[in-house]
Amino acid sequence: CFHELDETDQKILEIYYIDGAKSWEWTAKMVNASTSFCFKHGKGALQELANRYFGLRAMPIQTRFVFID
Repeated sequence: CFHELDETDQKILEIYYIDGAKSWEWTAKMVNASTSFCFKHGKGALQELANRYFGLRAMPIQTRFVFID
């Protein structure tokens, strides 16, 4: 699943999550992109990786609780 992602997304995930980068700023410096780009693409790539690995059925349907009196 990891190798099916975009090359930039792979690098972002590898640097931040696998190599344990200390910050998004460091990841952005290593990828030669802005911090907001890396943060947005990193979160999106992680979501895409989870969807591909676990499938859409593993995603929770309800994301918040509503209490009714």
